[in-house]
Amino acid sequence: MFADLNEKVALITGGGQGLGLGIVLKMAEQGADIAIADLSDENLRQAADQVEGMGRKVYTVKMDVTDKGSVTAGVNDLTSQAGQIDILVNNAGVAGAPGSTGTSFRDVDWDFTWKVNVKGLVDVTEAVLPQMRQRKAGKIINISSVAAKAAKYITAYYATTKMSVVAYTQALAREFAAENINVNAIAQVGFGLNFIRIG
Repeated sequence: MFADLNEKVALITGGGQGLGLGIVLKMAEQGADIAIADLSDENLRQAADQVEGMGRKVYTVKMDVTDKGSVTAGVNDLTSQAGQIDILVNNAGVAGAPGSTGTSFRDVDWDFTWKVNVKGLVDVTEAVLPQMRQRKAGKIINISSVAAKAAKYITAYYATTKMSVVAYTQALAREFAAENINVNAIAQVGFGLNFIRIG
């Protein structure tokens, strides 16, 4: 899935469980040192134990992507610990507010899903970008969804946010290509994991 990542530091938001944890372990397997952002202290601890067991360095921070102050402080903390962030994987995501009924008509679901899936992703990206621009190097991977193209089987608010991620990715890729910063999106297929709202 990934190339040789030796001597690279990868930050994965929502990296303490589910898809995010899978990405963490695969990137560690490919040689990266790992920075994990998550809301859950327990998830962070368990994920860190697994990465350390693979012989890789691991850095953790409790971060809530819905809180820009938390994002800024978290990225600064991880950068201080690791030295730099070479790869950013924006994985944190939700499909509705806590207690969502699955309907597309509740304001709370629209607002919360947008705040996590789009605004949170943008805030984390903007916190990491300056150091990538300074080095003229970096890779950003945004986790989108097949719902961005085939929305009829999923809630409208979720599909809308994931299509927004695709548009943001395309714009960012064009804007920073000349600075050797690669920006891509991956359209994941739901596989029954727990969504998390952390960065």
